[in-house]
Amino acid sequence: MWATHFIAMLAYRTPAPVTFDLEWTSLSLIVAILGAWSAFALAERSRAAWIVVASGILFGVTVSALHFIGMLGLETAARRVWQSGLIVAATSFCVAFGVLAMAVRSREPTIGNAIKSAALLSAAVLSLHLTAMTAVRFIPDPTMFAPREELGGADLSWMVAIIVIVMLLAVTFTTIADHQLALAEAESRAKSKFLTTMSHELRTPLTSIVAYAELIAETARDEGAAQFEQDAETIIGASKHLLFLISEILDFSRLEADMIALRRSTFALQQFVDDVEATARPLIEQGGNTFVVDLRSRAASANMDEARLRQCVLNLLSNAAKFTQNGVVELLVRTEERGGVHVLRFDVSDTGVGIQPSAMDRIFRPFAQADDSITRRFGGTGLGLAITKQLIEKMGGAITVESQPDVGSLFTIWAPTQQTGEKESASDVRRLPTQLVSGVAA
Repeated sequence: MWATHFIAMLAYRTPAPVTFDLEWTSLSLIVAILGAWSAFALAERSRAAWIVVASGILFGVTVSALHFIGMLGLETAARRVWQSGLIVAATSFCVAFGVLAMAVRSREPTIGNAIKSAALLSAAVLSLHLTAMTAVRFIPDPTMFAPREELGGADLSWMVAIIVIVMLLAVTFTTIADHQLALAEAESRAKSKFLTTMSHELRTPLTSIVAYAELIAETARDEGAAQFEQDAETIIGASKHLLFLISEILDFSRLEADMIALRRSTFALQQFVDDVEATARPLIEQGGNTFVVDLRSRAASANMDEARLRQCVLNLLSNAAKFTQNGVVELLVRTEERGGVHVLRFDVSDTGVGIQPSAMDRIFRPFAQADDSITRRFGGTGLGLAITKQLIEKMGGAITVESQPDVGSLFTIWAPTQQTGEKESASDVRRLPTQLVSGVAA
């Protein structure tokens, strides 16, 4: 639209020589870019009627501002006489076409609607320019100073041509980048769908294998066939490990595809901690570790997704058990208030191998371990911490880690909770992660 204005100005014949002021001409380009960007950014926010109207008005005002700022940059030895009625009409036409264009654009994104919207936007620019140029008359005035030599017609032509080429190249590159991004997102969705489908397909036969192996183990136990019982237990253990790995992959693929919905419920905090302890203690003590559980919460209950919170805490305890031998694993649970929001804080500490400083920035990445030796020594998919981080953030919380090699690690989860009889505002929950991360040092 900026190029349209100045190409039309080059075609306009005045009764005296004309030049263009560089500062005003540049300002008109800046106004055009910022105004158009703001109009389309506003239109992207919603399809609500008032958003459509506001973005159309903003576009129309931008075109009007571009035109009249550009006119201020036109220098000639002549007086300008304006007809206010035509100026109002020109701006009104431009705004009306702008609103119509944004209304069409807000409909279903088809090629037809895109063409209609582009045509209406073009009509907004052309109606403004042609009507506004009709609204002005140049009357030669020898007493006025001759225009300064800044931008002549040829200079402006080159300026317009160069800027149009740069803009076309920018549009081309951004379009290619958007296309590549769309392909990447489609590939990611296809991968997530594949993982979800395959996870379901694998779980079914593995569940059957576990059931039959348990039947064989029970029969062997009754008949005193210790060797067969041990073999069956080996099958059961391996199958359950595979089921656990498949469940991790399934959860991760669902999180990537945003297919996991949280289900809030009120639950007793003491019972929750007891269940977590009962599940984690055998695993932790298997490595010769001491398991310490400390509940310091003043709240008797909490309101959040109990199952997903349990999954996150158990993931951290499982990691602590995996990387700690003949040491201490501690679970400390307490309640805090941050920014007017009640949160549950879970500290999971261990005296295990710790994490190298160079690996701290990638431990929450999917399929990543601290280093290759960790994978070789302890196994795992590298999805546990990635899943935990995504789930906690989906709840509106945060997770942090502090660690020293050969000393141990401390993982901390903050999860916003609605205590019985109390309510927190949605805005508080949305801004909670920033508050939590900023308050770690405290």
